Parts: sequence; C-alpha cells; structure tokens
Amino acid sequence: MYIKSPFNYIGGKYKLLPQIVPLFPKNINTFIDIFGGGFNVGINTPSEKIIYNDQITPLTILFQYFKNHNIKDIINYIHYTIKENQLNKKDKTTFNNFREKYNKGTKHPLDLYILMCFSYNYQLRYNNNMEYNSSHGTNRSSYTKVMENRLIKFVQKLHTINVEFTSIDFKDYNYNTLTHNDFIFFDPPYILSTGNYNDGNRGFKNWTIYNEKQLYKIIKKLDNKNIKFGLTNLYYHKGKTNKYLSKFINNNNYKIIDLNTTYNNSSYNTKNTQNNITKEVYITNAQDKPNTW
Repeated sequence: MYIKSPFNYIGGKYKLLPQIVPLFPKNINTFIDIFGGGFNVGINTPSEKIIYNDQITPLTILFQYFKNHNIKDIINYIHYTIKENQLNKKDKTTFNNFREKYNKGTKHPLDLYILMCFSYNYQLRYNNNMEYNSSHGTNRSSYTKVMENRLIKFVQKLHTINVEFTSIDFKDYNYNTLTHNDFIFFDPPYILSTGNYNDGNRGFKNWTIYNEKQLYKIIKKLDNKNIKFGLTNLYYHKGKTNKYLSKFINNNNYKIIDLNTTYNNSSYNTKNTQNNITKEVYITNAQDKPNTW
C-alpha cells in the first residue's frame, strides 16, 4: 500500500512505485529525493531520514506546512477558504479572483494547494514573474472527497517520518555530506518530453542539455565515492533517443531495468501510434540484479 501525493504532479512516479521501490537498498540511512516533485517516491521509501528537495520553493514550503500542522486544522482551513471564496468547478470568475488574491499577497501555502485543486489538470504553474497562472479547470477540477482522503493519509504519514525540506538547485546541492549508507534518487525533468515544469517559461529554471550532462557528471562522481544512487529517465520517446543518456549507459557498467510504463494519454504527446512508443528506464549501482538489457 503506497501513499499517493495529495495532488497530481506531471512526471509523478506513483504508478511506478511497485517497480522501483523494491530496487532500492534495503537499509538506508538518509534517502535524498533530489527532484522531489509531488513527493510520491520519498514518502514511500523506508529510511531513517528523508530529504525532500525541489527547486520550486512554494512547493517545498507547502510540504513543510503539511509537516508542521495538524490535519484537522488543514482541512478546516481548506473548507472555510473554499466556502468564503465561493470556489467551484463551474465558475471561472471566483477562481480568477482567488488566484489574484493569492498573487497579490496572501501566498498562504494552503491557498496554493486550493488553487491547484481547482486548476486545469490540477497543474502547478507560474509565470516568469512568479505569479500563479494556471487556468480554471472548468467542469473538471475541484476539491473532492477523494482528494481530501488522499491529503489526510499523506499528512498523517508525513507526521510519522523524519523528513527535511530543502529548495536547492541540484547542481548546488552539497553531495559531500553523503555516506555509503545513504541513497540518492534522481528523477530529473525528461529532456525528451515537454512539461510545464521544464520549459523555462514558468518562473523556474528550464531543463537544458547542459543540465543533463551535469547530472551525469554528478552521478559518476557519486559512484566513484561508492555512494548509491537510482536514476529514472526516458531512453526513447516519440521517435527520438536520448543520446546523452545512451552515452552515459554505454560508458558505465550500471544496472539498467526497463520500466513498464506509457505516456500515451499525456495531453502533450502526439496521437500517432508509432510516436507513442516509449522506453523509460531505471539505472542504479545499488542492486545485485542482472542487467536486463
């Protein structure tokens, strides 16, 4: 039974948890979720300590708020705020008014969560002025009982684990503090796909070829120090091969496991059958499993 993130997050790994979590080391001192995103992986990984990191600072602050506050108080605030602002899945005007109120000053972490609940595809999106600009999910998105139950389970689990929240660019993270008993998980933006978190037009740094290459250099240095890591990435997508990942695999003797996944239903992908062929992989130096390639 895995705990699901309280909101939908593009690139989230919830559906892949049964495939990747069993491949993690059995005894982890500190688990570092360096591209934490929706926190599906970190919150479901047994370890003495978890470090959640993501460059999206408002998201990190939201998780910290969940950690520091009682679930009853959180739910009461959500119900009160939705009622006070007359938010619903049919009325764009009330949503836009609430979004403007958030951007002009409230910046309350739970207001961000509420905005995501009523946004198109439940997406977290900012503009380059760091103003929340997701559109209203008219007749589709709202705060439901299902989402509330997910939130309750998530916060309850969050209160039982030892977790630290940081918001540091992966290139600036201090990897020198890691020991042989730690495990670092990399789930970077996929350079072969396009999401609102990595296009450089949403108030956050975009994912570039330079970043892709720097990531592989960091992983190589960690491996040379016998630090265990796991990496998910797209090897092949929409008729293209990630040549940087291919070179990284061919130049190193890591274990590569094919993941059973598909992105055919993603709104940003083509409908062409051949272009929908996707090969997503998990790469690690931490498991004594045969190379499946």
